Amino acid sequence: MSDFHKWMENETARLNNAMTAKAPSKAFVDMNTLHEILTAAIEDMEQVIKLPTTQFDLGGTWFDRHMDDEVSTKPVEVCTVCLAGAVMMNRLELPTDDDSGSELTPDDYDDDVGNRLEALNCLRSGDIKGAWCYLYKDDYENIPDIVSELPTYWDGEIPSTYYAATSKEDVTELLVYLRKMRDELKEAGI
Repeated sequence: MSDFHKWMENETARLNNAMTAKAPSKAFVDMNTLHEILTAAIEDMEQVIKLPTTQFDLGGTWFDRHMDDEVSTKPVEVCTVCLAGAVMMNRLELPTDDDSGSELTPDDYDDDVGNRLEALNCLRSGDIKGAWCYLYKDDYENIPDIVSELPTYWDGEIPSTYYAATSKEDVTELLVYLRKMRDELKEAGI
């Protein structure tokens, strides 16, 4: 076996271990603030960036395991993730039912987990109010003033090349904005 094939075999095994050694979903469900779920997503994306076989599609794919069969919970050599997909990959139990298939979305999880994943998707693009509505299952007209007074990152603060990133470099740049947003959310107690 060539050195490249040994390396690829080791990397595939490492990715398989990362994909199957999950913390229970409960811990993610217990996160009840936007800054907590965003912190989890940032931590998870920082881990995903390190994997050489990960592709990024923050504007079009949640989490695609690129599996060789539809019910396997182990990936083949590559996976594609977005911000919420990094949480699916690192923190959540992978659905094993026949309907989940290769690509996972928030609909493959219960409402509490799915709403948190949708909130992360809103935060990725700077939509703090939308994230609030998903996390707290509330309407826009009920958003507290403190949330409404936060900066709106959607209005040009986060360049679209970052919130729709397809490269490690752009994801790394997006994380700079998300850390700033997380700190402001935490300071506001949100």
